[in-house]
Amino acid sequence: MTSARPDKHTFASADPVVYIAVLLSNIVVPGLGLCLRRKVVQGLVIEFLWLVSLALLVWAMAFHGLHPVKAVIVAGVLYAVTQVDLILGYPRKQDGRVSLSMFDYLGGLLFFVVGLDLLLAFGFKPYLGLALVTDRNEYPLLMPGDLLLYKKARTAPRQRDRGRLFVTKHASRVEIQRLVGFEGDVITVTKDGMLNVNGQSWPRKEVKIIHKDILDPVSVLTTGYLETVPDTKHTYPVVFGPLVFMPKFHKKVDKGLFFLADNRSGASVVDSRMTGPLPKKAVLGTPIVVLMTLSPKGRVSFKRSGIRPWP
Repeated sequence: MTSARPDKHTFASADPVVYIAVLLSNIVVPGLGLCLRRKVVQGLVIEFLWLVSLALLVWAMAFHGLHPVKAVIVAGVLYAVTQVDLILGYPRKQDGRVSLSMFDYLGGLLFFVVGLDLLLAFGFKPYLGLALVTDRNEYPLLMPGDLLLYKKARTAPRQRDRGRLFVTKHASRVEIQRLVGFEGDVITVTKDGMLNVNGQSWPRKEVKIIHKDILDPVSVLTTGYLETVPDTKHTYPVVFGPLVFMPKFHKKVDKGLFFLADNRSGASVVDSRMTGPLPKKAVLGTPIVVLMTLSPKGRVSFKRSGIRPWP
């Protein structure tokens, strides 16, 4: 008497212990239960869809403003969908064997696609954005071609944000500048680039800066300074050109926010000394990290990746 050969896609036994083991493995990794039940392709598809759904949720939180609590709820629903077929599949039998229909999983796939598309289509306000550095205003901290990831502003800058870098937009031009003054402040920048706000000078210490520009492979030794935000320990590098010096600047901020470049004397530097204070609505957000550097010829460099502008 010969026993029936088990189907390659199912277990030959409906042993509850085996089923529980498969169920537990599927709980740990959605789709793994199917792999153990010899439905490897289907199991890997479910694992892939689960990972993609998580990636889409993270992307929605980062760039489309999806609230983390809502993301957790959606992830929980998606997770439950990956488990429902194993839970409901045990009682189904074909020729005395437990079998799993792909119907529920196809329904789950439809839920993934339609549900997440609807979720992302609501037009949530993004949390993050990308900005490309196109000038040398923040040399040597930032260089032309640096692609920045920045956190979009939810509120207007406050006094505690003084000395912080911001991504701003003025006359359709995106710039990264340092906030140094608010309405009512008196800003003074001496000929040698020394910053003074409301009669208080911002301490600085001379340093040597060696920098290799992606646009110019020759290393450059520059005399710069580490400037400190008063009453804090936050420092950042500033430079002053050896030949081109800006005239002394002294003015009260009547309205808006005053931004100053870290490259204080470059001939092409543009900040609030030239354009005037910017309105609060011009602030797009705060830089987080340099992702990569793009050269004019399309070359991509990751040598500067990971640079985190203060703070």
